[in-house]
Amino acid sequence: MILVFLFLLIITLITLILLMSNFKIKIANLHISNTSGKFYISFISKISIYIFNKFKIFEITIDDKKIKNIFKNQKFNLKNMQFNDTLKIIKNSKTNIETLNIEGYLGLEDAAYTAYVLSFINSIIPIILSGRINKYKYNITPVYVNQNIVNLEINCIINIKIVHIINILFKLLKKGRVNNNEQPSNRRSYAYSHE
Repeated sequence: MILVFLFLLIITLITLILLMSNFKIKIANLHISNTSGKFYISFISKISIYIFNKFKIFEITIDDKKIKNIFKNQKFNLKNMQFNDTLKIIKNSKTNIETLNIEGYLGLEDAAYTAYVLSFINSIIPIILSGRINKYKYNITPVYVNQNIVNLEINCIINIKIVHIINILFKLLKKGRVNNNEQPSNRRSYAYSHE
């Protein structure tokens, strides 16, 4: 009887810890550029797990070199992945972006196109970011050189509750079980009951 009570108590504590835990992703110096004649992306990311949003349990640092090594060593078949369903599930998840800083410059071959694109970006960014992000700052400067130039530096902190991650994984696993090649059964429940 005491062992059962202890077992239930341990399971309850683990459940409460999972409910109160947060998964925080801090992306520092996400640098997107084509100024050197070649398009490249570099970043440093810290992934942390917090209990009660204050006590850090675990932290790992990932950079672009580690990601490239992972993709070299593993053979991922990106053609068979269903990105639309995955993006819909992740989009509907409850993520909280605490801070977002975007700085950089953008230039196109034609100065008029540069002005149109930057005015569009500067008008659409506040509309997208206003309801979802607590603190955001962006500064994209136009460069009027007859050349396509992109140089962006992004820093952000994304906060996700572990309960929502478990829910996303459950939905993805549930989607993965469905065989898309099967024909649906169009029979009614009492279609052959007279036989």
